[in-house]
Parts: sequence; structure tokens; C-alpha cells
Amino acid sequence: MYALILVAAAAGSEALEPVVITATRTEQPTSEVLASVELITGDKLVMRPAAEISDALRFVPGVEPARLGGPGQQTSIFVRGTESNHVLVLMDGLRINPGTLGTAATQNIAPEFVERVEIVKGPRSTLYGSDAIGGVINIITRGAGDGGSVQAGFGSFDTSSASFSAGFGDDDNGGTIAGAWFDSKGFPTRIGDATDRGTENTSFTGSAHAGVGAVKLGVRGIVLKESSPDVLIDCVRRVHRGEQWIERETVTRALQRVLDREEAEREAGETLTPREIEIVRMVARGLRNKVIAERLSISEGTVKVHLHNVYEKLGVDGRLELVLCAQQKGLT
Repeated sequence: MYALILVAAAAGSEALEPVVITATRTEQPTSEVLASVELITGDKLVMRPAAEISDALRFVPGVEPARLGGPGQQTSIFVRGTESNHVLVLMDGLRINPGTLGTAATQNIAPEFVERVEIVKGPRSTLYGSDAIGGVINIITRGAGDGGSVQAGFGSFDTSSASFSAGFGDDDNGGTIAGAWFDSKGFPTRIGDATDRGTENTSFTGSAHAGVGAVKLGVRGIVLKESSPDVLIDCVRRVHRGEQWIERETVTRALQRVLDREEAEREAGETLTPREIEIVRMVARGLRNKVIAERLSISEGTVKVHLHNVYEKLGVDGRLELVLCAQQKGLT
């Protein structure tokens, strides 16, 4: 009878579908993403004998890592036959590709620090710029969580490794610390070379976070920035006396602004791409093309191309009209 109950419980349970962020820069289930996406979870990384991240990427169809020698040597990643500098590599959403020549130094990333890897195969230049012609690889590190682990290993070519990780807390408050050590004497990289190309990599990482919301802070008053000085003074006085100053009209106007902004973003999203919306906001803040290019890690010429497309889509002529249009549409 107990066996029947267990079988029924297992049949009624459903596993949660994996969610990816890299493909569209928004959270989406893998079944709803139109792009070709591969996901390497932490469990798969543990099962695969990977001395570095590129070793785990070898099992992904369409992804070809090339390493000049043993572990720790220069590594290039090719996606769907494109050049290695056409593959954007992110770590926790931040670009780690060099700003000029070369590729991301993925050989220095210890797999023990990684929670999962999201691989988007195919062009993503609209969202990430010219570096993402071949695809995007987003390496997401481990977050906070109760528990820890210790690992040690050894192998050929006098290779040895050790790592530890520990975490505490939850999504609101927590922290994590981890360390990894890898050492290998390596081997000659070409015929006729008697020099062993070894490597030693010692890595440490730590992070902590705390969520602070309005309720936790005990907010007692809400005032809009365009309110008159008299309203601000009354609010301060009441809060000082231990009372609350949260007018219905003020809250209504604040919520309406949020709704208007979301509606403006939705309408703009039907015409402009996410990258074009991002550039429009920067232009509305008075940033020049050079500064925009540096912040988005794209070329100044790419910024000009995006602006030209924006001018045609919105029917504006010049930067000033674009700023006024952005203010009207709530994109500032």
C-alpha cells in the first residue's frame, strides 16, 4: 500500500521548467524562447570532469572551444563557425570580453564557482552589440544558500586540485564564500618542444546581499518631488511626531506614473528594440554617442546606426526632437 501511495505522489508532481535570461534579457521558460538555447546546470558541471569551463562547453552542440595546450592555456570559443571574437562572454550578466583584441579568459574561471551556464547560439547583436554575432555565453556564479561542499582531486601530468564553498541565507539576506586551487605541470604544446606548459590557478570569491524594502524601513511618509514646500514641511512634521503622511492622492499619482511608464515602454517595445530604447534613454539624459558606446561596450558607429533607425521609426529629425519625443512617451 505504501508503494502505491509513493507512485501516485511521484506521478502527480511536475518538475519546474528551466528559466533563462540571456536570450531576451528577460526571464523566460526555455520552451518559450525562440532562439537556440543550451543550459548547463550545476549538477551537470559536477558530473563532467571539467578542469575549466571550456571543458564543459565541449559537450554542447555547435560550440567548439580551442585551447593551446593543457589546462590554463589560452582558450578560444567558437559558436556555429563564427570567429572567437564574435562570441560574447558574460559573467553574471557583465561583459568580460576585452575591449580591444582577444577573447575572454575563460581558462581562469573555476567550474566550482559556477551555478549554471546559459548558451545562446546565433546572432544576438540587437541586444548585446557587435560582439554577439555568433552567440552569447552567460556564466552565472553560485548564490547564497545554506550548505557547503569540499572537493579534492589529482590526475596525470602532476595535476592536483582542491576547492571549497559555503553559503548561508536566502534571496533576501545571505552570503557565500568559495575558493579553488588548481595546479598542473602540463605538457609540451607542439612537436619538438620539450618545455612543459603548466599552470597554477588560485581563486577566491565572496559576496553578500541584504534586501531592504520600504516596509522593512518603516516608511511613514510619501512626497512627490514636485510637491510644494508646504507639503514637504507638513510631511516632515507629522513623521517627526510619529504620525503617517501617506495621502491617497499622492499614492494614486505615484502609481499612475508607474503605470504610464510601463505602458510607454510597452508601446515603444512594439516599435523599438530593447537596445534602441536603452540608447534613447541615454540620449534623453544628455549623453553623447561616445559615452553611450563606452557604457554599452559597442562602437560609436553602431550607436549612430541605432539612432538612424530610431529616427526613421519615430519620425523625428535630429537629437532634439528625439529628446522631446522621449519625454512625451515617458522614456526618460
